[in-house]
Amino acid sequence: ANPQKLFLGGLPWETGEEVITNYFGQFGQVLDCMVLRDNSTGKSRGFGFVTMATADVAAKLLEMNHELDGRTLTVRRATAKNAQPPQAQQAQGQGCCASGGAGKKIFLGGLDRSVSEMMIRAACEQHGVVTDVQMMANTGNPNGRGFGFVTFTEAEPAQQLIAAGSL
Repeated sequence: ANPQKLFLGGLPWETGEEVITNYFGQFGQVLDCMVLRDNSTGKSRGFGFVTMATADVAAKLLEMNHELDGRTLTVRRATAKNAQPPQAQQAQGQGCCASGGAGKKIFLGGLDRSVSEMMIRAACEQHGVVTDVQMMANTGNPNGRGFGFVTFTEAEPAQQLIAAGSL
């Protein structure tokens, strides 16, 4: 995986490449930027990638909180399309994987579409104080997209879940 390339999650639907390039350009040179779009509608899928000129700048960006067009972004190292992040492990019980960086926010993937924010919050609060749960949903469709994010007040419970890989 390219250490300069970052995954951007939670992008506002209306945010395009130019806005992202301008924002991340404040921190260093942006080599490439891409917002993933639905093939049939051309609308943003709510995530994308930015590639910075140096790995050092990318690493510093991982340590920061980012807000764009009023939404808090999830920023983490990009992984190859068919590769799981090295710290991700298949979870037990929920059939999902938990992964993330060194911070308080973790990614939960492979969730059953029937899993609710309340169920995730209850499972995660057994490990620490949860400040936010975001379950990604399709616009106009109440079913989840099978992934989401959980933010804790402290990094320790997040790191424990990543190490365990289970809820």
